[in-house]
Amino acid sequence: MKVKNIVRISAELLGLKEIVKYLDGEVAESEELLGDVNNLVLATNIVNNTIASSYIDLIDSVTINCRDGLIAFGKISNKSIIDIKSIESGSGRKLSYKVMPDGLMINHAGECCIVYTYFPDKVTLDDDINYYLKLNEITFAMGVASEYLYIKGVIDDAYMWDKRFKTSIFNLLRPRRSISMPARRW
Repeated sequence: MKVKNIVRISAELLGLKEIVKYLDGEVAESEELLGDVNNLVLATNIVNNTIASSYIDLIDSVTINCRDGLIAFGKISNKSIIDIKSIESGSGRKLSYKVMPDGLMINHAGECCIVYTYFPDKVTLDDDINYYLKLNEITFAMGVASEYLYIKGVIDDAYMWDKRFKTSIFNLLRPRRSISMPARRW
């Protein structure tokens, strides 16, 4: 998903025609338009972090050689880590660990694989956001519309868009179960 498309859809949902024209290249740039577009990009970053921390885990793993039992967070990743999911030794055995203020304490010497969740990086108008099969642009745009309205101070409309966003997220992410009808006899 392109951030520009998400911002454009959000502007369409909110009836911000000048922003849509600006994103389509039909209107010249002005301070007010640029400020509104920057607020929409800020709202996109807020929604992106909300989705990553509350709805869809962004998971990564790294293999590190642990010598003294303490692994600094900076050695694991340059991303902002949300949670450590698991740590396994090179042979696949699960390892116990303790989260310390500056890293992880592990009772293991040797290679280990750390699986963690993280916050996404900040995006700009020209970047991509990839949740692959989990999320669509319209749902994301509803969240952006909500956050944009919160930024602007239009609380009632923001609440309405937030409710639509959360309902859409719930419907997309809820587990599906197969429905089977019993055979009927005539």
